[in-house]
Amino acid sequence: MILRSPKLYCAENVQRARYAQIAVAVLALAVSGYLVTSTFTGIREVWSAQRQLKQEKMETGKLSREVSAMKREQAKQPRAVACGVEAFAVKFSQWANERNVKVESLMPDGMPVETAVKVDDADLGTWNAIKVRVEGSGDFQRLVSLLDQLRSPGMPVQLESFSLQSSPSSGADNVSFELMLTVYEKKSGTT
Repeated sequence: MILRSPKLYCAENVQRARYAQIAVAVLALAVSGYLVTSTFTGIREVWSAQRQLKQEKMETGKLSREVSAMKREQAKQPRAVACGVEAFAVKFSQWANERNVKVESLMPDGMPVETAVKVDDADLGTWNAIKVRVEGSGDFQRLVSLLDQLRSPGMPVQLESFSLQSSPSSGADNVSFELMLTVYEKKSGTT
């Protein structure tokens, strides 16, 4: 039998076995040390991540409370009445440019007035009505086309009065005009 062979238990083989055991033990210690170090490092990172998460949650809660307080404060303040003149001025100028009609001035005439608007027995709620004076000049037919645009459903405008004067220096069909319009804008805070 090979296992009971005296050559197997010779001093040289026993010495090699001890060296192998020492090498395996050192390797096992090194791997164990690495695993323990990695575990502690991972645990430390988890703790720091938890600590940072708690701090971020606290900061988020603090910011949320500040935003809520700001919103409550803003809700207490009266809302500024936004005037629909700006949107009307942009749209009217665009229409005038498309038709080569010159708008010399477009300015509000007075303060906005709250007005209850009804159309065919349908109550549309409270609107701000702003008088606007528009002055300019252009070809009569193009001006009529421009005034026709005021009937657009997307532009709540009412023509109150107008005056036309011929411009003899510019040609037979050119006129100077002055319009008084009422521009309506839905009052903020109403549905």
